[in-house]
Amino acid sequence: MFLYALHDALIKPLPGNDMAPCVAESSKESPDGLVYEFKLRDGLRFHNGDPVTAEDVKFSFQRYRGASAKLLHDIDYLMVGLEAATIKADPKLKLARTIAPATWWVEFPDQWNPKSPWNDKRVRLAANMALDKQAINDAERLGYSRLRGSIIPSGMDFALKIDPYPYDPTHAKRLLAEAGFPSGFDAGDLTPLPPFTTMGEAVATQLAAVAIRTRMRSMERATFMEAWRSKKLGGVIVTVSAAPGSTPVRLESFVVSSAPYVAGGYPDIDDLFRQQAQERDRKKREAVLNQIQRLMHERVMFAPIFEPATLHGVGPRVEEPAIGLNTQLYFAAPYEDIRLKKP
Repeated sequence: MFLYALHDALIKPLPGNDMAPCVAESSKESPDGLVYEFKLRDGLRFHNGDPVTAEDVKFSFQRYRGASAKLLHDIDYLMVGLEAATIKADPKLKLARTIAPATWWVEFPDQWNPKSPWNDKRVRLAANMALDKQAINDAERLGYSRLRGSIIPSGMDFALKIDPYPYDPTHAKRLLAEAGFPSGFDAGDLTPLPPFTTMGEAVATQLAAVAIRTRMRSMERATFMEAWRSKKLGGVIVTVSAAPGSTPVRLESFVVSSAPYVAGGYPDIDDLFRQQAQERDRKKREAVLNQIQRLMHERVMFAPIFEPATLHGVGPRVEEPAIGLNTQLYFAAPYEDIRLKKP
């Protein structure tokens, strides 16, 4: 948020254009996708008056590879549950909302362990059908979120439309019995991404209703991320990603076997991922990426919940909070579009 407001990039998401020219007035991609050429605007200067050159841009790229600012006191970010409901009920305040490219889902890291109940697809499907996703949406985001059947946000490039599995706890119990767990089973720890404990509690309660028993585990956020990357989290993980990008970027982070946040993978999905990475024909690449997403769904690799509506409290002085002007961003942007009411 601070960096977006603090400086101009070569290109940046602006209202109506997710790849709007900024410092660069135009850009060109090589046929193999390995080289990008940017044409800088004329007359560019740093804040101290020095001219901006191509060498400066090159240095910034090299530095990136290896501020704080004051928030307006009139906008409070990321309200959930009771906080959001309180703001909505206050006639002096306004609840601003948008759905950025993010998804909440349940992760089953033990599905790759042949001795774990989660290794059985029927058990993972039972967990999916045990989740009343709309009830979680109502409690956490006042019903404004978009239910999703994939961990890939629907607004991302190459995302495949997948409806969520239906809420059907009776069928979930039947699936567990077929898998050899008529009385359910002890699934171990359930660890939600800090500090979203209420999301974890909601999932734990609904899993328990079909006799999938878990124990809530609380962690500090940095510890959680390191444990997740180090493959040290078992049981059930309730998590979210709002990282920008596209479908291949999400697959590279959370699906293929070499991804930093997975405990296993499928060789055929890995092969398809490598295939799409080398495919320059957009339609052919899209077909391969769609095939990967179908396989993820058919194999019940995850239990997607929703694309969260991000809810923000807006004070009485604000005329335009600039929330939702950019479909890729959940915060107020561009800052210069924020307007206060005339006194």
